[in-house]
Amino acid sequence: MRVLSRLGLTEALTGQAGEELLDFNLLDSAGETIVSFKQRARERYGHPAAGFRRYRLRAALLEAARREPGVTLHSGHRLVSLDCGESAASTAAARPATLVFENGASFTADLVVGCDGIRSRVRAAVRGAGEPPPRYTGTEEVICVTRARNEDLVARSGLNLILGSGPRQFGTYGVGSECMWFASRRRPESRDSWGAIKTPQEQEAVRQELLEEFKGWTLVEQLVQRDVDIMMRVGIYDRPAVSDWVRGVVTLAGDAASPIPPNLGQGGNKALEDAGVLVGCMKRLRGDVPAALQLYQRLRVPRAAALLGDTRAGGEVSGLDSPFFIAVRNTLLRAFVGITGGLPLGWLWSYDTERVVREARL
Repeated sequence: MRVLSRLGLTEALTGQAGEELLDFNLLDSAGETIVSFKQRARERYGHPAAGFRRYRLRAALLEAARREPGVTLHSGHRLVSLDCGESAASTAAARPATLVFENGASFTADLVVGCDGIRSRVRAAVRGAGEPPPRYTGTEEVICVTRARNEDLVARSGLNLILGSGPRQFGTYGVGSECMWFASRRRPESRDSWGAIKTPQEQEAVRQELLEEFKGWTLVEQLVQRDVDIMMRVGIYDRPAVSDWVRGVVTLAGDAASPIPPNLGQGGNKALEDAGVLVGCMKRLRGDVPAALQLYQRLRVPRAAALLGDTRAGGEVSGLDSPFFIAVRNTLLRAFVGITGGLPLGWLWSYDTERVVREARL
């Protein structure tokens, strides 16, 4: 939200398009509260925590881009090949990147940012096609957005996370005029079945699976039967942290650079951090692409590795199987929140891309 505020999008995404999330509620599978507290994001970090649908964020970003003079947007292009070009201290030795697309279009560019997802073609060009593929974590999520807000089940301004044993989790929060929910469970890798679930018959089959798997979880049993606008199955993948995101005049961002599981909900946030730092580096170094990319890489690689490490650790803590260790975890969480008033997420939420770039040593 700090990055988006610099595009003037804060109020739009917490008002008309989304919903500010003020309360955090962590529950067990019986519906008993483990911890509940006010997030106080505005007071602590200067910006709100918000829930909104990604297509609305995308629309807001596209509209902001269209307002910028000199910006041209092209859609419907699927990358086929990429020559990363060459960066050099001498302008004469530099060579732009060349991109070729499936529809026959081609472009040359002084800077290419590959933010094309976890199976990024730009990443293959930067790091080599022989790099190992993403690792399946063993967890599948069913993600839904309801057709109505369902305030009788999901209170306004609340983020609710229910923890079961192992990877079984259920979360829900408001996204403006609808609410979003997700259900995580252990599943074999099944790429053929992942993606949007379109027919009513397929959606009903998934509902029955979830009702069986989450039997006795009252909120799940009620919410999954409400009408949905979209339902998806998603396999959760990640990659080991790497230290090299740059080749020639091409760099990586978002999941293409460093995908992370959603245990702390930081995938989209990390991508926006990447964008904010890259823009800051280009500004500070006055368009010197090679120097800006090296500074961007130096600033972002450690942060991305820390996010991956904490996300994996968070998954281990939230995904415990033993009833004894679950009880210990819940007791410690209650004690910690009782003392501090929240979870130890300040290092995540206080990150300021402009300050990070401004204070970086050249």
